[in-house]
Amino acid sequence: MSEKTSPKATDVAELSYEQARDELVAVVGKLEQGGVPLEESIGLWERGEALALSLIHISEPTRPY
Repeated sequence: MSEKTSPKATDVAELSYEQARDELVAVVGKLEQGGVPLEESIGLWERGEALALSLIHISEPTRPY
């Protein structure tokens, strides 16, 4: 997701594990529900990937990625 489409794109590292998890659940829910325009779906997907990576880094900080 580009910074143009969401100012949140840069704040993933600032989220706690719980905040990132909750947002990821919301993103997945929106994508599963459907009816989202393609451009927004792509942005949600990218945000979800960033959130998932953040969760991995928080839960396994010594694992190289």
